Amino acid sequence: MDDHEHRPEKQIPSGASENTKNAGRNEKISNFFDKAHSVDALHFIAGFSQVFLGLVVVVISVMGLIQPFWLSTTLSIVASVTTMIGVYFCYSAVSNFDTDTLLRDAMRRIVEDQN
Repeated sequence: MDDHEHRPEKQIPSGASENTKNAGRNEKISNFFDKAHSVDALHFIAGFSQVFLGLVVVVISVMGLIQPFWLSTTLSIVASVTTMIGVYFCYSAVSNFDTDTLLRDAMRRIVEDQN
């Protein structure tokens, strides 16, 4: 077996030109920005801001800066629930995976095995 058969497909040979190496880096950068501009990134930012603002309201409420006790208690409960929903929102955005890719890969393997 030759050495080039053992190499991963994404590895750039050491003798490659500078343009080839830059193209590989540019592809990685563009893939990163494609993922960053996805809906999941927006969900993560929304969940994080929900957690942050919920915790701020809880801290303000616990410090006693909101005077009527009943209002302070109500806001603290609502902010706690909002914080929990934000944590779940962040978790679901981070742990979400593309099931279409799994199905597509399975179909590709079946077709390759038949050939």
